[in-house]
Amino acid sequence: MKLLVGTTNGRVPFISVDSTDNVTRLTSLSNLAASYSLAGSSSTQMTTPTVYGADSILMPGVWWLDVDEPNMTDITLDEETLTIHITADSMAPVTLALEVSKISEREVYDQVTAIGTTVSNINSNIDVAISTRASATDYTPSRAISLDYLDQNISLIGTTVSDNSTDINTLLTRITNQRATNLDYLDQLLSLVGTTVASNATDINTLLTRLTSQRATNLDYLDVAVSSISPPSAASIADAVYDEATAGHTVSNTFGEVLHVIYGLSHVNFVLDNTTFNSSGLMLSGRYRVFADAAAATAATDGGTGEGEIYSFTVTATAESTANRIALYRVVKD
Repeated sequence: MKLLVGTTNGRVPFISVDSTDNVTRLTSLSNLAASYSLAGSSSTQMTTPTVYGADSILMPGVWWLDVDEPNMTDITLDEETLTIHITADSMAPVTLALEVSKISEREVYDQVTAIGTTVSNINSNIDVAISTRASATDYTPSRAISLDYLDQNISLIGTTVSDNSTDINTLLTRITNQRATNLDYLDQLLSLVGTTVASNATDINTLLTRLTSQRATNLDYLDVAVSSISPPSAASIADAVYDEATAGHTVSNTFGEVLHVIYGLSHVNFVLDNTTFNSSGLMLSGRYRVFADAAAATAATDGGTGEGEIYSFTVTATAESTANRIALYRVVKD
């Protein structure tokens, strides 16, 4: 789920289950508390956490928490992660990881659309420049050299750019500084043409020789390549983000790392070791280590360190004095 920077009226969903069996849905909550950490900062207790039950009959155990306190989404980078930890009586603790962004997917789509409009304008300007060329009597040897500059750049594009997005991107890069400068040269030369060149038949014949059918074909390639460009859709941009492989996304304090940790705390690719027990067999302490993949978790040893774990958590428990059961169970990131 994504929140925009500065949001104070957002809501995030979570599911409450009984802490005894981790299955039974809870339709009422008491003594609810919530803390949050933004981009790896120290934990901050929410002053008045507010929750709403979705429907105790049709959606038992489904709740919404208001993200309504100041500074919860005040990020400095373009995108950062907000982690919220929720507790309540008889409820298994819930940890949420949310993406906070300075720009929405709709704004990204609008910017890409604007780029497409800019490219379309470039195509129109090139069409105008080509269609308003001077007559044959106005061309000089200097102008012929300028046309050679343009021809050399266009001939580098090739004939395969029409259906190849990589070639189109290369073309857009080339239609920049040097090509714009060459077109400026052409405009300046055309504005300096005088009436005396008409008597120079040799120069005109040389120019007409250079204006070949191949050069006209190259200009057609340029028109087709530029006019066929269309921006990617908002859906394709979103698909590219969610289809990204998780491998390698383990950099500290990033959204990818948090997803690995959530995966591990869901009892996937994690190791519990360094355990101690009381005389009744209840576990009093231990350590959770979360790994990026199954191979690393399988190779981990009891009490080992530096074996590829992403995060390590210290587990402590307190037994009730009059009964053989856990009174307090705590998991803290090392």
